[in-house]
Amino acid sequence: ARRLGFRFLDTGAMYRAVAWAALERQVDWQDREELEAVAQATQIELTDDTITVNEAQRHGGTPLKNLGDGYLLQFDGPAVAIRAALDLRQALQRAGLTIRVAIHTGEVERRGDDISGVAVHLASRMLTVTQPQEIVVSGVVRGLVAGSLISFELRGTDEFNDDHGILDLLNLKGVPR
Repeated sequence: ARRLGFRFLDTGAMYRAVAWAALERQVDWQDREELEAVAQATQIELTDDTITVNEAQRHGGTPLKNLGDGYLLQFDGPAVAIRAALDLRQALQRAGLTIRVAIHTGEVERRGDDISGVAVHLASRMLTVTQPQEIVVSGVVRGLVAGSLISFELRGTDEFNDDHGILDLLNLKGVPR
């Protein structure tokens, strides 16, 4: 779907949702009319997980880990991560949900389908000081998107009480489309 520019919709999950509703109502599997009525009455809501995965993939990103209340996403570069974050925030707002986004870049260690390392650690730490609906980037990200017309507002510096030094934090201000 991503290669063709389409969003992925897990129709198998929809079938499972209707099957679950039919089981809950103890519908006879041979009664086509009753199953059809259950399917029409079943309201399926795309949650933030579906929206998050679809938006990440639409921008060429890879959802690496569902953290319960958030995701670790990987993108090919910081500018595309910023644009994905903006679109994701907008999509989740339409669904009545809020997010906090922290974007950092650096070397990572691949462990199967997961990544780890100082860059991942710092992004996680940045997220702890990010407010709802904010998109916060590190000074490293700002430096890498220089010349892209993406604008930031200096938020300040933060020292995360470890050996990784002081990190400039910036709020995303504007992105040309």
